Amino acid sequence: MNDRKTSAIRIIGLLSAMHFMTDLICAFAVYSMIAEGKAVRVVMYNFCAFVLQMPLGLLADALKSRRQEDNAILFIGLSIPLTLSGLLNFPVWVFGLGNALFHVGGGIITIHKDHENRYEGRGLGTFVAPGAIGLFLGQVIAGNSIILRIGITAVMAVLFVLLYAEIGRNNPERETAALEIDEEALKAIILTLLVVILRSYVGFAVSFEWKHGVFLGFLAVLCVAGGKTLGGFVKPVLGYRKTVVVTLVAAARCYLSGSIIPLGLAALLLFNMTMPITLCMLAERMKHLEGFAFGILTFGLFIGFYIKYLFPVFVENTLLIGVAGSLISLLLLLPLTGSRKES
Repeated sequence: MNDRKTSAIRIIGLLSAMHFMTDLICAFAVYSMIAEGKAVRVVMYNFCAFVLQMPLGLLADALKSRRQEDNAILFIGLSIPLTLSGLLNFPVWVFGLGNALFHVGGGIITIHKDHENRYEGRGLGTFVAPGAIGLFLGQVIAGNSIILRIGITAVMAVLFVLLYAEIGRNNPERETAALEIDEEALKAIILTLLVVILRSYVGFAVSFEWKHGVFLGFLAVLCVAGGKTLGGFVKPVLGYRKTVVVTLVAAARCYLSGSIIPLGLAALLLFNMTMPITLCMLAERMKHLEGFAFGILTFGLFIGFYIKYLFPVFVENTLLIGVAGSLISLLLLLPLTGSRKES
């Protein structure tokens, strides 16, 4: 393995660890507020953390810089103190903005490293997965001692120093190119955004009767995170079309019998395997606009979350929503699997 690939693996590993820590800190702060009866502030946090990624991503893409990762590492550097402010009970918009800045910066770097080293989604799957685990554990430890907060701060500081040093050794010069969206990119934006909205909605709307207690809850989160990682590794082997068909058809079947614990867990894993695939599909068609692409799909998560709360679930057996969500996602993604040559 050459030095460039070794460095890319280190960078993606550090970003994945920072993703875990960032979402853990934000979940810690948000659920501490909920425990104090300040649940209304969660709406503001979600807006800042999710919706702002789209304009921030476009800003990162548009800013001129000599090196490819300069804008991204700047965003990550700015995100650290803002995110950590959540441990000190700062206003939600402060650490929400920190969360958005980190995801944009980390997403851009991961997309670049994934593409440069022909990982074909492996890097993206690895980067996005730890966030789900961080969110779960942040909720579990919400409201705990000052010692824990100091430890979390120290870990984030060390991770950033290591990342900054590694980026300095592997930061190629930036290509100059026009930032434009063609017809194929627009089609991909619409279809992948709809898939992400649907994935977010299904994730919140489907209720498993067996999912109670910390152990089973954590097991479910591990399957969600594992699916995101696994999808990035299966796609290079099977290609877009086979991966999408196999995982989503299997997910629909498992959701149908999701009241059985192993099949319910399998449904979560299989359904989330398309997460890095949708990001790959969009990033490939939005070259030089990777930050904007990442932000667009994050905006979809926000929309799906609030659809669930604004409109009541329309069926008594919510597992059927998982079945329908899997099959509709398949229909939406299939047109994108044949419009480009498989990588």
